[in-house]
Amino acid sequence: MSLNSTRTIDILFGPIQSRRLGNSLGIDLIPHKHCTLNCVFCECGNTTALTVEREEFHPYQEVIRAIDHYLSKLPSTTAIDYITFSGAGEPTLYKSLGKVLQYLKQTYAQYKICVLTNGTLFSRSDVRSDLHLADLVIPTFSAAGEAAFQTINRAHPSINVQMFTQGMINFTQEFQGKVWIEIFVIEGVNDSFEEFSQIKKSLQKMRFEKIQMNLLDRPGSEAWVKVPPLEKLQELKQLLSPFAVEIILPRAKQLPLSSTSTSTSTTANNNSSNTDTILAILKRRPSTLEDLCKSLQSTPKVMERELSKIESLLEITQVGAQTFYSLRSR
Repeated sequence: MSLNSTRTIDILFGPIQSRRLGNSLGIDLIPHKHCTLNCVFCECGNTTALTVEREEFHPYQEVIRAIDHYLSKLPSTTAIDYITFSGAGEPTLYKSLGKVLQYLKQTYAQYKICVLTNGTLFSRSDVRSDLHLADLVIPTFSAAGEAAFQTINRAHPSINVQMFTQGMINFTQEFQGKVWIEIFVIEGVNDSFEEFSQIKKSLQKMRFEKIQMNLLDRPGSEAWVKVPPLEKLQELKQLLSPFAVEIILPRAKQLPLSSTSTSTSTTANNNSSNTDTILAILKRRPSTLEDLCKSLQSTPKVMERELSKIESLLEITQVGAQTFYSLRSR
């Protein structure tokens, strides 16, 4: 797959293997790193533009051309479980998000759409309206108390936990698609029974399908972020009963990833495209050799050779037994 458009590379990436979504084609409409929060666990690094202002960072027509170009080049054998709005910033900051979702539903109805969001702009009716065509929205709700909320999220000054929680309630009650609530659990910050009891009390006012307890799996923006023991996570899961709760374990503790997809390769036969795809992925998320092999349907030997070509651009980080590659400019 030849990606000749710089704009296309800037906006789309993948498909990549996701622990939660299978084979996911990413759309990233936000410049690195514009966000409403500066979360301590963020794999994209520290927020450089803390903002709540919605903007059309990329002109709508350029976004549509980029999507058409990228999807037209995908091999017919490439199965996509979700087109996922995510990346290096908060997706709902994109002012024309609703128009992009509408275009995808009208033109590429065969694909399901997921939006990964921190949920902090759900207090705005225009944001809630923009998301109504998504099939799945995964907002993050990691704290119900102000102290834990600010410690974890380091929010824009205009955002407090009360406004955030009410926005989550309003959105989940209005939205007709699927909602999965993510709780990012950090040892010593929000893993107490008191904090989880507050979280549960707020969740009882929301409508959602399930809860995903997520954990640090890649290098975060703060080195002190730790994963609670599995025994503690099981206790917290029981506390959230009768809600359906899934613990998303770090890959080091998982069996190999599987997907409903029949093919994950979009670039395996084109060296220049391989490089483009690797750069696009690493721009947004630190990845292991295994991650990249799965996303490009490649072998470790071939992928090591590909990485050696861009060695000067890479930063290598060790997290436990896992080796992660990212771009130095990240």
